[in-house]
Amino acid sequence: MSNYDNATIYYLSGTGNTYRVATWAGEELEGQQVKVSIAPFEKVDPKTEIIHGEKTLLGLFLPTHGFTAPWMMIRFVLKLPKGGGTHAFVSATRGGTKFGKIHLPGFEGTAAFLLALILKIKGYKVRGVIGIDMPLNWTAVIPGYKEKNARDISTLQEPKMKAFIKAISDGDKKFGMWTFVSLFLGILIIPFSLGYLLIARFFLSKLFFSTSACNSCGICAENCPANAIQMRGKTKLRPYWTFKCESCMRCMNFCPQNAIEASYLLAIGFIYLASIPVGSLIIKWVSENFPLLGGIVHSPIYVLFQYGYMLLTFVLVYFIFHHLTNIRFFNTLFTKGTLTHYYRRYRQPGVNLKDMK
Repeated sequence: MSNYDNATIYYLSGTGNTYRVATWAGEELEGQQVKVSIAPFEKVDPKTEIIHGEKTLLGLFLPTHGFTAPWMMIRFVLKLPKGGGTHAFVSATRGGTKFGKIHLPGFEGTAAFLLALILKIKGYKVRGVIGIDMPLNWTAVIPGYKEKNARDISTLQEPKMKAFIKAISDGDKKFGMWTFVSLFLGILIIPFSLGYLLIARFFLSKLFFSTSACNSCGICAENCPANAIQMRGKTKLRPYWTFKCESCMRCMNFCPQNAIEASYLLAIGFIYLASIPVGSLIIKWVSENFPLLGGIVHSPIYVLFQYGYMLLTFVLVYFIFHHLTNIRFFNTLFTKGTLTHYYRRYRQPGVNLKDMK
């Protein structure tokens, strides 16, 4: 029998990988007569749902983004009520790969331990942290796995997840060696992860567009876990991605028309424009015209100018790009000019949108 009476599991999942891992945990706990609640983080109210105390287990499941936790999960955990001694664990899914019969592990960096640290500070008793290898699903960059290969990778992870849950349920603490290795490596590349959270996620959010195959069904907007997609247009509604987007890939991979792409041409344009040293030009002009303010040349103000310029560039260029995609010629050009148009889409075998609601 389990040491717990109740378990509350929250997850973030784009293509179903993390959802599937969360269900494995739920199945193991239910098999031990634990009352389990599993829900996507965007649909929950932790203040009323979490039963505090050492007889309750809180589980957080998240994908790895930029070798750390997605910002919306960080923000969610920061807003959780105080733990009051409630036990908790964290699981981060990471991109596993398969070459023939060889399976290579992914790398979650600081993703799981960052949330575990926040939980610890908030008064939860963290009982374990684990990284789980699931099929790579970043279809904005690489083709999705074939269903057989996806099943092969996933199947190997189910016993691992259930053994982890059983150990915690039996009263043990569970921190795997590879998890600590990933944490150590993740700490070494913290600047990269910060760059992802502060810049890259905004850059990536502005690469998505819909092709002429879009029928304005709005499924992408209705099912976006970050509520990041707006349907815009006067004669025909089409999706418009905002900075809330976390590139979870749900919209691209569950679009019934396969009408969502990520523009490589736009990515090149963003990189070129963002590289213009506008911050330096502004500081130079201020120094030449206002000598008394010359000291700011070597101050953080330069960084703020450059950062603001980059974000503004992403917004304005994407706004123009979105309107250009309403014109068939440009829509066809952008569609044929991106590799995602030729990529296989991916979703965790056996998982659909209704499951993740």
